[in-house]
Amino acid sequence: MKSGFKFPRKEHCPQSMYDAQMAHFIEAITGKAVPFLGGEDGLVNMKLVDAAYRSARTGKVVKIHAG
Repeated sequence: MKSGFKFPRKEHCPQSMYDAQMAHFIEAITGKAVPFLGGEDGLVNMKLVDAAYRSARTGKVVKIHAG
């Protein structure tokens, strides 16, 4: 199956950005840094993703509550 992407793809962000994100993640999980975002932010994001899937499945607007 073809992906539809033209290769080679243009780089949309410099690799250094991803390297910095991974370095911060490793520092956070080893206790050497505080994560930029916490669990509550992750929960809101998951509610949003779940609502998007439900909306796509049903064709209806799905409301979410951030709190």
